[in-house]
Amino acid sequence: MRVAIAVLRSGRMNPHFGRAETIAIATVENGTITQWEEVESDFAHLHPGHHHGPHPAHDHAHGDEESEDHEHEHEDDEEVRRHRDAVFDFLKRHRVDVVLLDHIGHGMRRAQKEGLRLVLVNPKMGTAREIVEAFARGEIGGA
Repeated sequence: MRVAIAVLRSGRMNPHFGRAETIAIATVENGTITQWEEVESDFAHLHPGHHHGPHPAHDHAHGDEESEDHEHEHEDDEEVRRHRDAVFDFLKRHRVDVVLLDHIGHGMRRAQKEGLRLVLVNPKMGTAREIVEAFARGEIGGA
């Protein structure tokens, strides 16, 4: 199984998958990580309103909180569609089965409907690798 998680330079999980410049792709087999590759995303720069500062607060849940469907007022913008398609294409190209993320935005919900498994995790659980290890052992998300 191939698992994707957004990674910060510090090794921690990036809570904003769509803005992440680095994505780790882990191969998980028999409860362990057998391969770990960090790749540069080709979609972060396409995120509407892309900037390198803090992500503006939206009305959606993070981590262990309940998540509700929400739509930003620009959801039908061409820019939004281009970003959403780039994220989905990246995940398909890297043969990702599962994405571990902090919150599920509207674009990722569409990917979920296409069969991609999304698992909400709390970025404070540890490093990105520790979070994937916990997933591999079945401690979160029922790997």
